[in-house]
Amino acid sequence: NCLCRLQFSDFMDGATAVERTGRGWHTTNPAGKAAAAKLKTTMQQRRHFVGASLARLQRLIQDLKAHGLAGGEAHRLDQYVSKSCMAFDRLTMLKEYRTPQAFRAFARIYILVIGAMYGPYYMYLSQGASGEQENLGLAIAFACAIQMALSGLF
Repeated sequence: NCLCRLQFSDFMDGATAVERTGRGWHTTNPAGKAAAAKLKTTMQQRRHFVGASLARLQRLIQDLKAHGLAGGEAHRLDQYVSKSCMAFDRLTMLKEYRTPQAFRAFARIYILVIGAMYGPYYMYLSQGASGEQENLGLAIAFACAIQMALSGLF
């Protein structure tokens, strides 16, 4: 039982630790295509093992219920296993269907260029609506806040 638990946790960790296949060389290089196929096979095997283990846990809970486990406790255990299934599915979807590489490159460039694009607006903020005020500190703080917020999103 303990060995099964250790094997399950190793495979659950291993299923999320497999390298992603969305890199550029996985689609352009013949060696990369072979590596991507191998990685996909490994990921599918590990996902299948984790899914089968979680299904086996749910069947075990139902067997325990048939052998006298209280209904409330069985329901709680079943709910924990169900939440584990949903969390594992969410993790694997985030890993497998990540943002495409071209969109990430565009987002990086946009974050770097946005300071220059908003430069005239920051000058307007520093001069105020009347054009005679000195709010340079506000403009610098606003520019830094925008840059840090966008960098944090990426």
